[in-house]
Amino acid sequence: MADKKKPILTILLLTYNHETSISAAIDSVLEQKTSYPYEIWILEDCSTDNTLKICEEYAARYPEKIKLIAQPKNTKSQHLLKALQKLRSNYFCILEGDDSWCHDKKVQIAINFLEKNPEYTMFAHDTLSKDSNTGEQKSFVHDILKKRISNPVTFENNIGHLHSSSRIYRNVVDFNKTPAIWDTHIFYAFLDKGPLYYHDEVMSVYNYTGEGKWSSLNSKQQAMVFDESSYKCNKLLEFRHDDFFTNKVTKPDSLRKIKRLLGKKLGWKVYLIRSTIINGKSPLKLS
Repeated sequence: MADKKKPILTILLLTYNHETSISAAIDSVLEQKTSYPYEIWILEDCSTDNTLKICEEYAARYPEKIKLIAQPKNTKSQHLLKALQKLRSNYFCILEGDDSWCHDKKVQIAINFLEKNPEYTMFAHDTLSKDSNTGEQKSFVHDILKKRISNPVTFENNIGHLHSSSRIYRNVVDFNKTPAIWDTHIFYAFLDKGPLYYHDEVMSVYNYTGEGKWSSLNSKQQAMVFDESSYKCNKLLEFRHDDFFTNKVTKPDSLRKIKRLLGKKLGWKVYLIRSTIINGKSPLKLS
């Protein structure tokens, strides 16, 4: 008989200098109304503000729920990979300390579905995008992606990845063999294992500040990151979805021409060299 006290879900809460938002993020998880036991691993990456102190207070108040993993020096998110390699729960999700959940039955709805449908590797939903500078609020799926999503979601649907705060993953990817932790890498590594189920309801909040890793980049830097990420995801999945990732780069026709001349793998490398010359070196470490 399964241990009813053993966590079925692990929430990996990433935080660095989030003193103004980390409490809301933690509270939004603790407020979940669910019959499923879960745990929260707070991955604190050596903040320079009061984030660690706030996390320590929560860990002391909820020792049965919260495990605080505080880094002695900043790891630039490498602590996430180590946490992924140590996961033992059936499911997990990733929440950043400046985002939050806004539906108190998110976990119950998601795990109910995944338990009944073992062929699905992910559950995801719509997200409310809040612009901290203008106060504007948008649906991530309907207003930003401008997509109509039908289930099951596969590579063939070509929707782009849904916001990280919306996803709950079935623990089916071995991160000892898949040492890549950029958000898109994780998303597509799971989609390669099986489909995603999309629930069309807002259940999380993404607070856009313009200071994040992606939003702080200029257009040329974003183009370089986009192309490099597409290549690394493609390589990670051993080019099984080459057409999909080719269509995602900034200049797919150019890539296709180069591949026809040089072959698939060499063509991608030459395309990236060309992209680097045009756009500059990728400003992010896409490990």
